[in-house]
Amino acid sequence: MSDNAKTIVLEDMQCIYTPDAGTYGEDIKVFCGVCGRETTVERDLDGPRSFAGAMKLAATGIRSTVLHDLYCCPDREEDWHKQVVLLRQEMDKTPSKKMEYILQAEVKDVLEYRAATKEV
Repeated sequence: MSDNAKTIVLEDMQCIYTPDAGTYGEDIKVFCGVCGRETTVERDLDGPRSFAGAMKLAATGIRSTVLHDLYCCPDREEDWHKQVVLLRQEMDKTPSKKMEYILQAEVKDVLEYRAATKEV
């Protein structure tokens, strides 16, 4: 990465649509908020950028005319990646600090070995 390159980390997210194509220039590196891996990018896509946009398209057939880019983690479909997402959701839900600590330790192990500790 050059000294001029900028980075963006998707906080707790695996994918992001940009509002417009080219929002993040070629010198911007975008990283997964789940595992920290650099995302892949698909540029100049034409289609819905949100659930609401997808519903509008399904209901009316009116297609978006705004080009956008899609950044996604290449590991988002891996079992270990899905497990990290689920473990972090449990961390947010639990009222117990001890359980949160245990779950965080498991997240650390899953990320270190890139292997699920249980089938998801």
